[in-house]
Amino acid sequence: MKVLLILEAIFSQTPDGRVWTSGTFTPSFFARYLTVFSAVVVGARVRPTTAVPGDYHVLDDPRISFAAIPWYRGLLGYLRERRRVVTALRRSLEQADAVILRVPSPLAGRLQPWLEASGRPFAVEVVGDPWDVFAPGVIQHPLRPFLRHRLRAEMKRQCLGACTAAYVTASTLQQRYSTKDAAPRFSYSSIELGEEAFISAPRPMNTGATPLRLVSVGTMSQRYKGQDVLLRAVAESRERGNDMQVVLVGDGVERSGLELLCKQLQMTSVVRFTGHLGDRGAVLAELDRNDAFIMPSRTEGLPRAMIEAMARGLPCLGTRVGGIPELLGDDALLPVDDHRALARAIDTRLRDPAWMAAASARNLSLARTYHQDLLRERRLQFYRAVFDATARWQAKN
Repeated sequence: MKVLLILEAIFSQTPDGRVWTSGTFTPSFFARYLTVFSAVVVGARVRPTTAVPGDYHVLDDPRISFAAIPWYRGLLGYLRERRRVVTALRRSLEQADAVILRVPSPLAGRLQPWLEASGRPFAVEVVGDPWDVFAPGVIQHPLRPFLRHRLRAEMKRQCLGACTAAYVTASTLQQRYSTKDAAPRFSYSSIELGEEAFISAPRPMNTGATPLRLVSVGTMSQRYKGQDVLLRAVAESRERGNDMQVVLVGDGVERSGLELLCKQLQMTSVVRFTGHLGDRGAVLAELDRNDAFIMPSRTEGLPRAMIEAMARGLPCLGTRVGGIPELLGDDALLPVDDHRALARAIDTRLRDPAWMAAASARNLSLARTYHQDLLRERRLQFYRAVFDATARWQAKN
């Protein structure tokens, strides 16, 4: 049985016809589905390109194919390509048996009415919340309030119409986007943490060495991750005489604005931008070189970057959004968009050796609950539920 996986992601295709990926959707990501399904058909935007960066991965497994959606950017781009996008989406349904919508996703929103009209079962993997994504201050768009309400209502319908659902959170997204009572529900993160991802023991107590080294990992394609909040917090803490260094891992169109903010705050010697690190080993090395991980996000599902930092024994501070409260205790949680609260936490929590040592031990222990061996069985149960629901529908039709 083939499965169609609708993703809100962009892949690159070189002139030789090969499709390339970076970030989350690596060959190992799709290999998960192949434990139950015979093939994966990926429904996602594909952008033609002449070459790709050296850290991209080629998707050359013959069991992974693409129902390529014409590439577009933003709402206006979608409206220009709407007819071609709709045609490609309809054709994608002909290429597979089972259907999984990874939501939130505008593409999934276009596909759902056709699925419901035909009575064809579909499943959802819930990885984020559009209500948070389109919250004030996160995205600058004239239609932001309309899109916020529209996409939340759309995702509620998707979850209610699904034959089964999987969530990246343990309870947060389940409470906001419930399924019908008879639909099986599962919970697991998309993260892949093998034994090599974990340090063997919690970090020793910080002896107060300076400078304090802070790291944050996240995309700079939007203002989601709140790196600007971190920079303002560090500037305020430094005004009080605290010495620190900051490493920002990630890249995107917002990077230039963040670099300008560094200049305005006179912190160009304090902050280092690494750009995108496609090699996981390079990311782990950056985590290991620092004293604490900061995630002042404005929206989150369940942040994989934070779990990876916890697996390296890093104390963490994060905002009270999405699934972050499932990972951190109240003493490590902060209000959204409040750089002063973050500065106070840096000055107190991260300067307290006892707190740092306790946080390291707690985080390492909790991260182990996301070991790939534990998550693998949950994913298999979800895939089997999708397989069985599709098989029952096929038997009737």
